Amino acid sequence: MTTRPPDYPTARLIFCGMFGPLSRLPLAALLAAGFDVRAVVVPPRGGAEGGAAPRRLEPPAGYAARPVGLAAFLRQTVVELAWERGIPVVEVARPGARETLAALAAHAPDLLAVSCFPYRLPRALRALPRLGCLNLHPALLPANRGPAPLFWTFREGFTHTGVTAHLMDGGLDSGPIVAREGFDLPDGTTGDELELRCAALGGEVLAAAARGLADGTLTPRPQDEARATTYPWPCADDFAVTPDRPARWAFNFIRGTAGWGHPHRLVTPAGTFTVRAALAYDPDARLGAPLVRDGDEVRVQCAPGVLTVAVAD
Repeated sequence: MTTRPPDYPTARLIFCGMFGPLSRLPLAALLAAGFDVRAVVVPPRGGAEGGAAPRRLEPPAGYAARPVGLAAFLRQTVVELAWERGIPVVEVARPGARETLAALAAHAPDLLAVSCFPYRLPRALRALPRLGCLNLHPALLPANRGPAPLFWTFREGFTHTGVTAHLMDGGLDSGPIVAREGFDLPDGTTGDELELRCAALGGEVLAAAARGLADGTLTPRPQDEARATTYPWPCADDFAVTPDRPARWAFNFIRGTAGWGHPHRLVTPAGTFTVRAALAYDPDARLGAPLVRDGDEVRVQCAPGVLTVAVAD
């Protein structure tokens, strides 16, 4: 656990996130670093519509008596972590509403920290904390901006990725960078594995960046717009796999995005198949035929290499 040095300034902080590890682990890192987290802000669960007024979420009766083991911690959300620490949890559907601004201003935050929050923050909210709004993005900005960087890490075949902490401005992931850390992406990495690695490393980076902003030791630097790339939320067509790309890319893409809720379609001259799983790839193999099928196992010649998948039809 990170310990706070005796002269570390205690900054008041509001954390904005969602319900997965990309919010929970960064919040845990900020708490471990000694930040005074005044409130945790989340969107309505399940995409439900909400009114202009923020709503405080209260724990169920007896919640504090629940045991907290490793398995429970891995399933924990920012809401449950906040409840255990006695931090108010506020459900917000309209970040720019007067009621929201008033409720958050009452906490007198020095900094807003954001990780995996689904809303763009309006100017009035970004102006609320004196140190600004710090966002954690699970990619190496200025590349791979947008709402689904983990998907596009696999779709674009990146073999090196990482996390970035940056100050928020009026653009999408375009504000000045405070800190970045990268790592290599091994073959066969799943989406869950990448998310957890970004969440764990991102928590460390976000806490260090927040500390540097609080004590004045970090200087944000503008992003290089000439190197910026931005990707949208993926659509069904983005899950298609064609053999004109390398077998290694196809294997890693299918493995990495298997949990996104869209089936992968293997589109070949011999037909289109719904993929159940990516089984293997050989980067140098040649089939001697475009495709070989044995039951539900299909091997397809790619450019280059051979991809082996299990298919549903």
